[in-house]
Amino acid sequence: QGEESTLSNNKNYGIEFNDWARHISADEYWQAIDGENRAKTIKVPVLLMVGWSDPFLPTQLRDFETLKRDAAPNVAAQSRLIIGPWSHAEAVRFPDGSTVGEYRKASLSPSIAWFDHHLRGEPLDSSLASPIRLYVMGENVWRDEQEWPLARTKYTPFYLHSAGRANSSAGDGRLTVESSAEIEPADSYVYDPRHPVPSRGGAILGPRAGIFLQNDVEARSDVLVYSTEPLQHDLEVTGPISAVLYVGTTAASTDFTAKLVDVFPDGRTYNVTDGILRRSYKLVCAKNKPTEITINLWPTSMLFRQGHRIRVEISSSNFPRYDRNPNTGGDILFETNPVAATQTVEHNAVAKSRVILPVIPRL
Repeated sequence: QGEESTLSNNKNYGIEFNDWARHISADEYWQAIDGENRAKTIKVPVLLMVGWSDPFLPTQLRDFETLKRDAAPNVAAQSRLIIGPWSHAEAVRFPDGSTVGEYRKASLSPSIAWFDHHLRGEPLDSSLASPIRLYVMGENVWRDEQEWPLARTKYTPFYLHSAGRANSSAGDGRLTVESSAEIEPADSYVYDPRHPVPSRGGAILGPRAGIFLQNDVEARSDVLVYSTEPLQHDLEVTGPISAVLYVGTTAASTDFTAKLVDVFPDGRTYNVTDGILRRSYKLVCAKNKPTEITINLWPTSMLFRQGHRIRVEISSSNFPRYDRNPNTGGDILFETNPVAATQTVEHNAVAKSRVILPVIPRL
């Protein structure tokens, strides 16, 4: 009987998954079950905890912003947000092999203090004194903040450059704070859904999440790589990140991905955050002009150290972190005949492809 029950449950899960996969946009199916507006109606203060490598980070941040803006004043004032160097309920290992400690202890400590204050009337623990407590990776320190995004943020564009050969880390892609004053050749690559770029870390559920070497990914010709010169001083990036690109494609529908990477002086490269944009290009491709798109990367907090380089990877897949786009414009759930597509990224005096980093001034 237990076996039959398990099989029956698995079948139900399969049916539910197929329903989810069939509804690829925010249609009535999702609107009937989502909780997007619940943060506005919360009646008691809440403690939100999340990690920089957690798949639920963007929605947690959005809930916190909504709560602070729209909830009752006493609820908004007393609610707190903690963002640690975690994946989903797991500790993340840093490039030097260290961690910030066992996740369960790190999460239980502020949670117990939180409930002791609100349910037993004990003084609020000093670690919860500020509305936000976040972990700055790279520097590996906790810091208290008053709002999200940080009010002192300087949103700084870093522009893509090359002579048309930015393919792989051996290419000529550059990243600078100066935009191009002249025409530069576009970069292009072939995205084949049958041979996607593999995920290395990131906001994935399970042991594959977190910070991992990216060097093998950057050796691929279907990954465009743009790097700064070695930094002359530490540079902190904390907040939401976006990549504004001018792209072309031979596909009816396709993806473009962006990844922010920390390059060590010895050449090792580690992921910081990433994002993806999926959309149709049926109408714009016929115009034979680049299309401006914006890819929103996961927010992060990272100190890029002096001597390191900041790097951006552009491609069209990051699998299995994101499912593969078959490029056909058909139903992805049932597509069995994917096609390869030629992707183009332009960067010149008119098409100013760039990544916009939330730079935090440091004393």
